[in-house]
Amino acid sequence: MSSNKTVFDVQDFAALFKWPEYCVFVAVLVVSMGIGVFYGFFNKKNRTHEEFLMASRSMSVFPVTLSLICSFVSAITILGTCVEVFYYGLIYIFFAVSFLPMTIAVTYLYLPVFFKLQLTSAYEYFELRFSRRVRLIISVSAIVHLGGLKAVLWSDALQAIIMIGSIIVVIAVGANEVGGFGVVFDRAREGGRLDVWK
Repeated sequence: MSSNKTVFDVQDFAALFKWPEYCVFVAVLVVSMGIGVFYGFFNKKNRTHEEFLMASRSMSVFPVTLSLICSFVSAITILGTCVEVFYYGLIYIFFAVSFLPMTIAVTYLYLPVFFKLQLTSAYEYFELRFSRRVRLIISVSAIVHLGGLKAVLWSDALQAIIMIGSIIVVIAVGANEVGGFGVVFDRAREGGRLDVWK
């Protein structure tokens, strides 16, 4: 096992957030808000209840898939997973595998019910199952996005592209900094990080 020497010096990381990072940060916020404003004010199709909440059930697979990924995997998950794998090794793979039966159950048990009932939200189901009062109490905590579902899906798609791109850049730059992927895997093996049964 290798010694616990630090690869990077500890420093004030806030000082590393300079004008290029601020430009990217502001650009992402402006584009996300622009999507909401476009679909909220300028999209003439976005007038009916069905269009606003369900995007007329006409969105393509690409933005819907990216939106689901974005809803499921947050920035906290991306950062936290790295720490979990560093401390506990690849045993974390069992956590990921556990999502397979959950996804199958949701796909074949829950979603067909919502689809058959032609519901636009879980809140409508609460009203059918319980009462209008329960629906109102629960929906108070939710805020409807300005531009409806299309704006939400495209904003999530943008966020997913940024998250995936960031992961690729961090992996590439990190591997390059230490001498390549071979060095990364050698260090992971020496540190016991590749041991699934640890």
